[in-house]
Amino acid sequence: MKNNRFTPLFALFFVLALLTSCAKDTQNRNSGDSSVTKDPANGSPQIPVYNYGIMKGILSPMPSYASITVSNDLGYSVQNTPAADGTFFISKLHPAVYNVRIAYSITAIGYNNNNNIHYYDIMGINVTTGTVTDLGTINLPSN
Repeated sequence: MKNNRFTPLFALFFVLALLTSCAKDTQNRNSGDSSVTKDPANGSPQIPVYNYGIMKGILSPMPSYASITVSNDLGYSVQNTPAADGTFFISKLHPAVYNVRIAYSITAIGYNNNNNIHYYDIMGINVTTGTVTDLGTINLPSN
């Protein structure tokens, strides 16, 4: 059997070509993602919504506890909690009219102390395909 001294060089060339190809593919996916657009108002990335709708808003003042429940007349319901700054996003909502219920407490909730929980309802929010429905700043009553 003949010993070929070019075999290790060929293997090295093949591995380098493969690594270079993978690196270019990753770079193209990260830099050329056309599905992410920028918000013209503040330049932040917008979330692609495709066949669903998104509901977003800001709770003010930010309570020590909050839970947001979004439901429609077809029986669909989803629950979410806001971020520390009061912002919330609820995604993958099918087109429909939704009701929003915010359960919140201004003071810390203790064990078996549900009388600190308040409710704030927003009725009849229309969500359409491919849009972000902005509820804006929701001013929660403190009493």
